Amino acid sequence: NPMELYLKLPDINNPQTLEITKIRFLNSDLEQFPSQLFRNFPRLEELDASETYLSRLDRSDIGKTNLKKLNVSCNKIHRLTDGMTSNFECLENFDLSYNQIERIMPEAFKFSSSLRYLNLSHNKIPTVDRNFFDAVRSCEVLKLNDNSITEITGNYDHFVSFWKELHLQNNKLLSIEPELIKIPSYLDLSLNKITEIDLKDALTLELKVVSNRLKDLTIGRRLKKLDASENYHNYFKINCELTENSLTHLMLSYIKTKIDGKKLDIDFTKFDKLEVLDLSENNMVHFDIKDITNDRQYALHTLNLRNSHL
Repeated sequence: NPMELYLKLPDINNPQTLEITKIRFLNSDLEQFPSQLFRNFPRLEELDASETYLSRLDRSDIGKTNLKKLNVSCNKIHRLTDGMTSNFECLENFDLSYNQIERIMPEAFKFSSSLRYLNLSHNKIPTVDRNFFDAVRSCEVLKLNDNSITEITGNYDHFVSFWKELHLQNNKLLSIEPELIKIPSYLDLSLNKITEIDLKDALTLELKVVSNRLKDLTIGRRLKKLDASENYHNYFKINCELTENSLTHLMLSYIKTKIDGKKLDIDFTKFDKLEVLDLSENNMVHFDIKDITNDRQYALHTLNLRNSHL
């Protein structure tokens, strides 16, 4: 089992450190990493410096290290500089959540090919570009939720990633590039202002797009779970151009219409594998109940129409 060491900052230069693999700073006024930290702990694999007073994370502060997990959440870091990860070639798990990050320099994550988990949630990031996404394409889990992202810039033709989860909820996005969201099996775009989403060629298995302004959603062959509840537009259509699809869960509660007479436009006959359908708290949905029940006695098992005026 890896040795664990929980130190206060004044004890950091203890000479008996060669076998230590994990360090956690407690109650530290740590504005930057001590200059000899990584030299004194050559086998260090995990470092927790969360809830200290770190305000910078520059390459000049960090020596060459074999660190695999770094937690600097809940600090005061406001910028990620170019080459920041150049000494973190083995880093797999990087938590930067709950800081004050407002800018990611173009080459901040240039040396991040080993990264599998990156958490940048709960910061103040206003925009991200292709330089960033290209650098973190090896991640399996990428969290950018709860920022102030209004725009994702760049051309994403032929973009390929290894993402399994992409979290972009609670930002200010008006649109999303189809190429950017083709790969993740789990995609959360809730609490934005998106009006159109095209997943026709995507590998997405589960999509959450709650509380947006959707008017047009095209689903893909692999999509199994869709939660598009609490959307607000004068018209909402779900497109399915495929002869076969995998949708089993469809959540469409609290769809708010803006103009009387507009409606939710869905051809339920195309979803023959549907097991769970939630249309609760709606008042402008028009459909024939036969479209849902015909030939479904072995598929649909949950139908929620609570407080719906159909």
